[in-house]
Amino acid sequence: MYFLITERPISIEAAMAQLDLRGMGGIVTFSGVTRPTDSLGRALSHIDYEAYQPMAEKFLRKIGEDVRVQWGIEQLAILHRVGRVEIDEPSVVIVAAASHRKEAFRACEYAIDTLKKIVPIWKREAGAETLLQK
Repeated sequence: MYFLITERPISIEAAMAQLDLRGMGGIVTFSGVTRPTDSLGRALSHIDYEAYQPMAEKFLRKIGEDVRVQWGIEQLAILHRVGRVEIDEPSVVIVAAASHRKEAFRACEYAIDTLKKIVPIWKREAGAETLLQK
């Protein structure tokens, strides 16, 4: 298991490099990328992310433990950016690997859905017309 909150750029390849993928029959990846518009269609220039890092790391480990218990997955990486993230750059990357694809898909979906619900990471969308905090 590998979890990282960082101001540096992240990638699927960087996440995969942290895991032992030998013998895995299914490797599922997710990359959440900054869109050029907000939910109302207004142009964005970038997104600023902020985290309460000690608590965020605790919740990422909790997600990892949930994935281990529910699907028996030992190979999970979650990387999340903080600071300024430009359009088309990934803000979150998840890799879940398992003996079979079904478990890897379920674990990856659970990880991103749960991250968005419980991990204390906030985003502020910045654009010419707007500055929204979520």
